[in-house]
Amino acid sequence: MSKNSLYFVFVLLFVSSALAENSQVERLHQQCYELLDSNLDSAYLIAEQANLIAAEDDDRFLQAQSIFIQAYILRVQDKMGESFAKNLDALKLLNDLTTDKAITTQLKLLVNTGEILEHHYAFDQAIYYYNRGIDLALKYGKSDRLVNLYYNKAVAAQINKETEKALESVENAIDLALKLDNEVVLVESMNLKGLILIEMEEFEESRQIFQGIIQYTFKNENRSRSIGNAWHNVGHSYGSEGKWQLANEAYQKALPYRSESVDSKGMFVTYLDLTEVNYFLDNYREADRFGNLAEQLYDQADLQPENYRLFDLRSKIALKEHNSPKAFEYVQRYYQENMSFLQIQSELLKTRSQYKMEVLTAGFFNSGSHNNDHTSLLEYLAWLAGLSMFALILSFRIKNWLVKRSIERELIKIDNESIV
Repeated sequence: MSKNSLYFVFVLLFVSSALAENSQVERLHQQCYELLDSNLDSAYLIAEQANLIAAEDDDRFLQAQSIFIQAYILRVQDKMGESFAKNLDALKLLNDLTTDKAITTQLKLLVNTGEILEHHYAFDQAIYYYNRGIDLALKYGKSDRLVNLYYNKAVAAQINKETEKALESVENAIDLALKLDNEVVLVESMNLKGLILIEMEEFEESRQIFQGIIQYTFKNENRSRSIGNAWHNVGHSYGSEGKWQLANEAYQKALPYRSESVDSKGMFVTYLDLTEVNYFLDNYREADRFGNLAEQLYDQADLQPENYRLFDLRSKIALKEHNSPKAFEYVQRYYQENMSFLQIQSELLKTRSQYKMEVLTAGFFNSGSHNNDHTSLLEYLAWLAGLSMFALILSFRIKNWLVKRSIERELIKIDNESIV
């Protein structure tokens, strides 16, 4: 056998060995995907094994893919801090890879990282990752990923009260969704644009957007859910103007669509807002009825501070109905939910310390001041809830003391009259 032939055989064997290693990692990945719905712990262990094999073979793409699977599993398990750190590890591995698969995976990781940061109310940092994704998607022509990145950035900017930035991004999402004929993102983006316009106090324009959704000719199965959202947000628009009766009517129109789409989270929010508008309309019996319906769905709703107002509202309604024990019970619940939320949010701060180098490398929490602002706000809300509970307890005790004093005076008066 010639020297060239030996060299060719050697190269062939080397390539075959590498392909076999890659094939093994990909088979392990497939096993992970098959276990995601049934056994997350086993899927995680297999992904760890795949990561080790890919690392030994110095295949950064497959290594990143393995870590991405781990990050996804941790996120499903609500281990957001650990998931965030895994995302950073995978992003570092993909940083200078330019294959189509590597760019697609990097875009997925940037979206996931941004969503985790939003979950922890770190909106500036979420927008930073979305912007990285937008730049990458524009550079490599990934329009299908770009439209979602525009939408996600708009959501983060809207919650962060950056309305102009949010409006610009959501309009980009709408334009691109129309070009791609992406009905889901189009309708969600229209809905978001209407909410942004409410914050800008463009109430009539916002309602025109929602009416456009209600009259839209849907091609997919999201019709009931989308129309339910639109009617609900018409109610939100009227409520933001203090037009409680019109808000009440719009929320009522949302209910059949919520029920038809079996949208428990949406139903909870509509019941919650119906509780509020009926409270402002002095319809305390109806407010209490809707509050009870909302409470039955509370465990299925997103557990976020906006939804804790259910317990604040129920305590106020109970006071209007002169039910002091019930009012006290709901103030306690309101306080407990706020304190639990603060505890959950501390997870990412712990991760920040634990993975300090990764965090700094990624540019996450550049100064830390914005996160501290959110932490301070959350602590303020918890203290406010605590003070409310203290004030309620104090008012009960003052009321009981006054009643007791009144009874004592009446008894003294009776005694004096009997002596006479």
